[in-house]
Amino acid sequence: MKKQILLFMLIIFGSGALSAQIDMSDSTVQVISYWKLGDVQDYHFTESEIVLTNEDTMSIEVNSFDVDIKVSDSTSVGYILEWTRSNFQFSSSNFLDVQLQAILSDIPIILATDVYGSNVQVLNWETLSNAVNDKCSLLLMEYTDKPTLLTTINQTKRKYISKASIETFVIRDISQYFTYHGAKYKLGETITEDIKIPNNYGGDPLDATAAMVLDELLPENNTSIIKSFLNINARQLTAVTYDFLKSLNIVEGSLPSYEDFPTVTKQIWGGSEIHSNSGWVIYSQESEQVTSGDDVTLKERIIEIVN
Repeated sequence: MKKQILLFMLIIFGSGALSAQIDMSDSTVQVISYWKLGDVQDYHFTESEIVLTNEDTMSIEVNSFDVDIKVSDSTSVGYILEWTRSNFQFSSSNFLDVQLQAILSDIPIILATDVYGSNVQVLNWETLSNAVNDKCSLLLMEYTDKPTLLTTINQTKRKYISKASIETFVIRDISQYFTYHGAKYKLGETITEDIKIPNNYGGDPLDATAAMVLDELLPENNTSIIKSFLNINARQLTAVTYDFLKSLNIVEGSLPSYEDFPTVTKQIWGGSEIHSNSGWVIYSQESEQVTSGDDVTLKERIIEIVN
């Protein structure tokens, strides 16, 4: 019901920009943000992770949080946004995991975009890095006698050590939101491109093949649905995964030789419904599957507009 009310309001008050993005004459859409200073939208995010071994469920985690997006500046070259997460809810009872995953709760992430709402950058990365460093320092003192937990805390610290690491590891919810902004799409026409993606273990980026397609035009709602698929080079992913595990100094004999190590595959797919007059995302879903031998990890993130 909230989604229907919002769509009605956007249709009534934003209809003047329809021709700027949807062109029914050639079945195309260009995703552009038409935002004003002071605009605010609220969203609910749900993230889940399921781990399977031999098709048996080993663990299930479901987390959620709210996001407030505020346009704090609008200029001829782009937008400045405040992206604030809050109201974290966790299925896990692990106190440390909860503290680390919600470590930026109620702290605005200041973003800059171009005029299309794409090319997202984190402006206040130093403030975020310092805040996380201070919180992690307290946790390190609290868990000083638990080496495994200390490793987990230090891994979190490293994610916030630089602008590049924050934009790679910390703002994946933001990256999903802006996946389709800035480009022009034609109904049913798949755009395929070979790209480079960050290596989560460090080192050189990995090769991947990405595809996007305008799946539906919904002129009655002034929205479009765009879908995407990403396949990461399995040979490269297997090699960096093996090297990472080897660097952990696992007990000798527990890690097989590289020749016997199972191939690691990773696919990411999803889609978003985007309001064509404003560029606000109405709904978005992104799924990820990582497979290695009999082990499968499934992740999903859903974004829903709530006002």
